[in-house]
Amino acid sequence: MVQYHPAICYACGVASNKYTYPSDAAIKKGVEEFGTREYGAQIGIPMASVRDYCLNHGLPTKKKGGIIYPPDAEIAAGVEEFGVRVYGPQIGINYQTLKEYCSIHGLPTKKTGGSYKHIYPSDAAIKKGIEDLGLGEYSRQRGIDRTTMRNYCVSHGLPVKKVDNTMPLVMVSFEEELAVDHYKHLIIKPETPVCVTADWHMPLCDWAYVKRMLSYCEAHKVEELVIAGDYFNFDKLSRWRWKQDPHFAKTKDTRLLPEVRQGNLAMKMLLNQFKRVYVCAGNHDIRFAEALGFRLPFDYTMRMLLHELSDDERSRLTITSFDQMTMSVPRGRDWLICHTNEYSKMALVVPSRIADAERINVASAHRHHHAIGVSPRGMVVVELGGLFSEKETQYKQQYTSASFPDWCNGFCVIDNVTGVARLPGLDGEAF
Repeated sequence: MVQYHPAICYACGVASNKYTYPSDAAIKKGVEEFGTREYGAQIGIPMASVRDYCLNHGLPTKKKGGIIYPPDAEIAAGVEEFGVRVYGPQIGINYQTLKEYCSIHGLPTKKTGGSYKHIYPSDAAIKKGIEDLGLGEYSRQRGIDRTTMRNYCVSHGLPVKKVDNTMPLVMVSFEEELAVDHYKHLIIKPETPVCVTADWHMPLCDWAYVKRMLSYCEAHKVEELVIAGDYFNFDKLSRWRWKQDPHFAKTKDTRLLPEVRQGNLAMKMLLNQFKRVYVCAGNHDIRFAEALGFRLPFDYTMRMLLHELSDDERSRLTITSFDQMTMSVPRGRDWLICHTNEYSKMALVVPSRIADAERINVASAHRHHHAIGVSPRGMVVVELGGLFSEKETQYKQQYTSASFPDWCNGFCVIDNVTGVARLPGLDGEAF
């Protein structure tokens, strides 16, 4: 009987009768599990003969190496839709290993034009990604060839270049900076009645009282607000002994950073309700500029502190470095709104002196009195009270002194046309 060499059998396409082979299914399983060398030794057939038989019968010739492949139908669909380069990483298999597996099992190795929606993100996401990162970096992050991504963008009308979001460098000359007058007396001409407040001492506010004030202004169409000093407390910047322990006010964090944060949130709230807000300096909130040795003016430092405001909010906030401003009244006497450094236990004494000296109505803050009256020369004078919380102000509660006045919450509303002032809740008006 003629014996054929296995290589001759393989070349001629005929089977060798020298060895008895198991079924193709058993060989496929054995080779994938053990490889041709070890599996050949198990069934008593040389490795070369097993390999030749597998090649002749379209069976795998290499061990899988622990890789778990999806069903062949699923692999074929994935490769046809994505290609081996994209589909391989999706199933956790090196694309070259997957390509070899597909060749052995008669599966496609190239993409046949699948749906873009499974490969690419939304057009909006691609547009943002390329504008932020550029075509090359974004393509790399998405695992897509740069040229392929570019072609997709061109065909869909998407940008292919990064957008330069850097702000142009604008140099301000010394002469231009000097042209900004930080020390100009502020004269306001409001278009609606004005709510005049003072002594918020952020964050030691009486928020229940603030809420009532805001409700009153909304009901009476008061759309402009004045803060006559001491918006911030800044006890931690005082040159005197600190008087406010952060733990004293249980619900208020009086450390410097939370105080500034609370001031930003409150100012955003105020600018959401009022069309315009005017602020002058007080002895407490000027401490920040003082800590800088007044190298920056008060209005500049306040805008630094209120850094969370939007451009629109900033445009409606006016700050003066002075401790006063004048309210112009068309059909009445003008008002001087101020935060004085003078102190008196008697209400209306200080504003009366100023009113008679300047021949002007005066609404004054600092002493925490709340009162309205007439000076000896017939000027209307007001003590503005404040929006502070007396019970959460530590030195007022902890220490005993005959020099402390009786503190009183309050605010004043001044008509923008006649200049008539009223103190809601104090002059009999419902509040």
